[in-house]
Amino acid sequence: MAPKRKSLSVKEKFCLIKDIESGMKNKDVAKKYEISTSTVSTILKNRDSVFKTFESVGGDRKRSKSLKFDKIDEAVLEWVKMIRDEDIPVSRSLIKDKATEYAANLGISNFQASSGWIDKFKKRHGFQEKVISFLGISLILKN
Repeated sequence: MAPKRKSLSVKEKFCLIKDIESGMKNKDVAKKYEISTSTVSTILKNRDSVFKTFESVGGDRKRSKSLKFDKIDEAVLEWVKMIRDEDIPVSRSLIKDKATEYAANLGISNFQASSGWIDKFKKRHGFQEKVISFLGISLILKN
């Protein structure tokens, strides 16, 4: 029976690359992570992608998935940063309105700023939602 496939997380791939850079042999690294030496070579070949993914989304993911609406994401992120720098609270509805506005400005007609998109946007960029009880509204805050 063939051995079960093993999928490394981005953090594990990052550590694997660091192990190689510190002088470990590919064969020893393959044994440590219980993968083949060809997999080690493939990870090393894609090191720039691994570093970029590790920096942008952290190490818990196993795969890097590109955003479908990355221009909207970038524009909304810059807007949120600008607003937060001025200590203005940002709500879900403001993010939704701004994302819809940017989509229209960019000529993207099939974008919907759904609750799921907003939740993933917050998770991607490390924002938390806090409820201010005396106002009865929820606000988006950076960790």
